[in-house]
Amino acid sequence: DTTSTAVQSMLLQLQSALHVTRYHYHFRLKDCLRNGEEMEEEKIPKEALYEHIKEQLLNGTVSVDLSDKNGATKSNSKHKTTFRVTCDRIGGPHAWQAPDVEYEIGGAIAEVMEPLGWKPKMEDYDVCIRADVVGGLVVLGTQLNVHDMSKGRHFLKYRNAVTIKTNLAYVMVRLANLKPSGTLLDPFCGSGTLLLEALQMYKGNLSTIAMDVSKKSADGARENAQAEGFGKNGDDVSFQFICSDARGLRRHVEDDTVDAIVTNLPWGVMTGQNQSVSDLQTLYEIFLR
Repeated sequence: DTTSTAVQSMLLQLQSALHVTRYHYHFRLKDCLRNGEEMEEEKIPKEALYEHIKEQLLNGTVSVDLSDKNGATKSNSKHKTTFRVTCDRIGGPHAWQAPDVEYEIGGAIAEVMEPLGWKPKMEDYDVCIRADVVGGLVVLGTQLNVHDMSKGRHFLKYRNAVTIKTNLAYVMVRLANLKPSGTLLDPFCGSGTLLLEALQMYKGNLSTIAMDVSKKSADGARENAQAEGFGKNGDDVSFQFICSDARGLRRHVEDDTVDAIVTNLPWGVMTGQNQSVSDLQTLYEIFLR
């Protein structure tokens, strides 16, 4: 109806969302156990997911009322439809991985819905069904967005090998609770995603300081900001891009001149082996003093 369409449209505009899903059904992993059966959640086999979803589809507990990528509704009537199941898994431990969830639940849907013309297809499908696992909870629904909602928000002339997603960057900037005309520092700026989100959020009414140990990244972040209309004048002190190790922060930024530090700290084994930041623990200790 008109109301649900308006709500859907509003949700698809959320800057903090990665996906928007129309809810169908949820269950606890222990719901997959037969009457009287006892087993720890982390030991429940993947096949139990298949059996549970198949049973719920057959008895009508799960109502498959889905919309394809173009917004057309496809219900439990005979209609040739291709689909895939996608899973994000958080928490655990579990006796299986996300691809196992996709395979088992996808198999159950394919078996029950085959008489109605439903076929699994991993690419160029009509419908994406999400089966997301959070600890011991599984949530089933239809993904309404076609593409990852964190992509395409900025015109990036330069992109780091590892870049924070824009929806996460947006949330981090919101949590910083900056005031208009404030000053934001990102000492590990990479391609500048956090700063671009902040500048977009505050419509440029913000001073930013971007630092990175890589000159390529510092210059690339400047190019990205300029591509969106920020700091095109190289003499504009409101938008600073500095090539420097974050451990030398005080050489470039005086005390009490920054309102918030928002950054995606370097992490991972490969980063730690980089010659410029050979010891992540030491880097964090020195930077956070």
